Amino acid sequence: MMEAIQSRFPDIVLLLSLAHSYVNRTPDAGRKLAQLSSYGLLPAFIDGLIEAAGPRVRIVDGQEQAYGYLTTEDYFRGYHDIKQRALELVPRRLWQKYRRKMEAGVAIFANYQLAVNRTTTRYWPPHYMTPETRLRLFEQNIYHALKTTDEYAWLYSEHMGWWESGYQVPTPDGALQAIRTAREKFTANKPLGFDLDNEIAQARLKMKEATRRKE
Repeated sequence: MMEAIQSRFPDIVLLLSLAHSYVNRTPDAGRKLAQLSSYGLLPAFIDGLIEAAGPRVRIVDGQEQAYGYLTTEDYFRGYHDIKQRALELVPRRLWQKYRRKMEAGVAIFANYQLAVNRTTTRYWPPHYMTPETRLRLFEQNIYHALKTTDEYAWLYSEHMGWWESGYQVPTPDGALQAIRTAREKFTANKPLGFDLDNEIAQARLKMKEATRRKE
């Protein structure tokens, strides 16, 4: 597959939504790849892409699991998982090439950060925050996504119209500005200026209590 792709596009950038770091979230994944019910063959497939990739090909781990990130630490751990821990699923003979080829990307799931209904939000910590705190959380996570990517940070949402009207769910007021503000701070190399670890911890406690009581 890689040989076919690079025969036409020798300098292609492949952004993979899932890569080794996603599969490696499973405890002892390296010892039981054959038994995994889903994505157990993914590392081997990507190993083949890496092995065949020419000098100008770039491969990006898009880190779709970052959809559920909330804290600053989540993002820095995610970067480490791609750059180091994922090697547990890479043959040793490909370690050097993996390090050269595999770049860290980051995903942001706007529905989750902003608690915008997709199916149900009661199992999402942001559901238990105020709208104002959610916007700050969204800004914080955009900012840290930019801080912990080698180049690409991508944002996904469902049923939300960002510029057009008529969508099932209106995008919360202030969401676009939160993106702009995070990018401006990052580009200017300014600190974020706040930390929401306490608010996130409180929201998780509220979620645990509410879902335990099945409210």
